[in-house]
This record gives sequence, structure tokens and C-alpha cells, in this order.
Amino acid sequence: MQKINSSELSFVVQGPIYQDITDKVCESIREYFPECEIVLSTWEGSSIEGLKYDKVVFSKYPGSTQRVENQKILMNANRQYISSKNGIAVGSRKFIIKTRSDIVFKNNNLLERLEKLTIYNQKDKEYSFLQNRIIVTNVTSVNPHKNLQMPFHLCDWFYAGLAEDIKNLFDIPLYPEEKYASWYATHPKPTNNTSDSLARYAAESYIISEFVRKYKNINFEHSFDISSDNIEISERVIANNFMIYSNRQLGFYSMKNLVLPKSYLYLMYTSYDWIQLYNKYNFQNKIKFVIYDLDKILNSLVYYCRKVILGILDFFKLKNLTKSILKKVKGFSV
Repeated sequence: MQKINSSELSFVVQGPIYQDITDKVCESIREYFPECEIVLSTWEGSSIEGLKYDKVVFSKYPGSTQRVENQKILMNANRQYISSKNGIAVGSRKFIIKTRSDIVFKNNNLLERLEKLTIYNQKDKEYSFLQNRIIVTNVTSVNPHKNLQMPFHLCDWFYAGLAEDIKNLFDIPLYPEEKYASWYATHPKPTNNTSDSLARYAAESYIISEFVRKYKNINFEHSFDISSDNIEISERVIANNFMIYSNRQLGFYSMKNLVLPKSYLYLMYTSYDWIQLYNKYNFQNKIKFVIYDLDKILNSLVYYCRKVILGILDFFKLKNLTKSILKKVKGFSV
């Protein structure tokens, strides 16, 4: 296994500057990856005083469109895309790590994960579009075999891989916000879409599906489109172009999203799910792994306990009262 030094890494820290957060982000990167290059990519007019970085990119703020009816929740696809792509363009090292301005590292586990890219090298040429795989976190990497049927939906918090592959991933068109952000205000929702969002595509699935469209003709009309073998195509794309780890395995946490309910993570891929996909769609050099997926066991346990508790509360007509109380607790999801 080829060793990787922190001098081979460019960290692109993209997004708004958060007071008392982004400084910790940059300091943590410098602490655990001392020889890396830090590229700060943010908006014109942002104050970057006191932050530790090597290069800075200021982009014009693109604005945003409301994507949830009667709520001030905005589509962030182009904000992420522009700040990410412009920052990636000036990264000069062999590997680029696209991360967010609220993600703090607590160790250098990432080096070992990057080194494993050279081990898991079996690919299906029909579905392999990169020089090597890109590492993502599982936080919003939806397993479409669970309750959320969302193919091509990989987490967009964090991408780590060869510079040419990260640049390739972001070589896609801008998200057409005016057309897609409020799509379901004028179009019927598919029956399997239970979200509050009006957007035709979530930012995560837009990035991956547009990347795939450069190489393969897919019939993917919206984020919940499971027709035309989209789940199998999505699995093959993930198995051959990405690797999935948890935040814990990658050694970081988000200061914006400190609490990630396991009942929510139950719906996402785990690293062991990815290994199963790798073995399923690559017929040689299968990966041996432990039988018990601890992350999945814990997430499943909390998920089903939550369902039982909410069922009991609903039976005694206490569900809505409990929801109103618990929603006041920051980070609690019901």
C-alpha cells in the first residue's frame, strides 16, 4: 500500500465564513495535515481576518431560490457548486479534498482512507468514469432500498480523491434553479416523494446524475425516479467510482450538524454496504469484511425503537404534543 503524505493534499474549504467555526476548521486541517495546501473559497465581501490558509478565492454570491413552500429553506446547489469549482481550480496538489467551512477534523484518518484507494482497484469498465474512486461520507448518501428511494444521492459535504477526478466531478452545468427549485409547485409529485421540498432534483443527486450523464444515457427525471433500472445503475456507479465511509471513519465532524440521529442514518449507506456493492458488481478480488456491521446495527436499533415509541404516542394521541416539545431541542429529529 502506497503511503500518502499530507504534502500531497489540497484542502478546498468552501462556503460562508462562520464566526468561531471556520477558524477551527482551518486550524484542525493544519494540525493533522501540516504540509497540506489550504484553499479558502468563499464569497466576495467575506471577512477572512485571522484565518489560516495558503490561497483564497472570492466568488460572486449567486443568490438562491426558495425550495420549501412557506419556509425560508433555500436551494444551495449553485452556491456549493460555484464555491467548490472555483476553489478546486486553484488546488495544486495530487489529491484534492473538497470540504465545508463548518467541518472540523479530529485526526488524520483520511490519509489511510486515501491509501486504500490503490487497494480497491477492481472496476467494471462500462461504469467506471474516473481514474480512481472518490471518497464520500455516508451522512446523506441514501440507500434507495430503505424508505427514501433516491438513486444517485451521495453526500455532498465532502469529496476526496485525485485532483483530476474531483475536477471531473464538478465539470457539470449549473443547477437551473429558476426552472427546478420550485418544480413541484406546478408539477405533480411522484408517489414515493414524501419530502417537503419543491425541487425536482436535490443538490446531491443533481451532481451525481449530471456527472453520470457525461458518460452514459440515463432516464432519471427527478430525485425519486426509480424507473428504468435507476437503482441498479446508481449502485454500479457508486461501486465503481466512489467509496463510502462514516464521518467517524474519516475523522471529522460538522459544527453545524453536531447531532446526527441514528434513526436518520439508518436510511443511509454504511461503509459495509459499499463493500457489498463492490463485491456484487466486481467479480474478481472481492473484499473480505467482518460479518457484523456495527453502524448498521446501532442505526437500525434506534430507528425501530423510534418507530415503536412514536406508534405508542400516536395510539395515546400524544404524538403531536411530544413533537412540539422535542422540536425545541436543537438537533432532535422527529
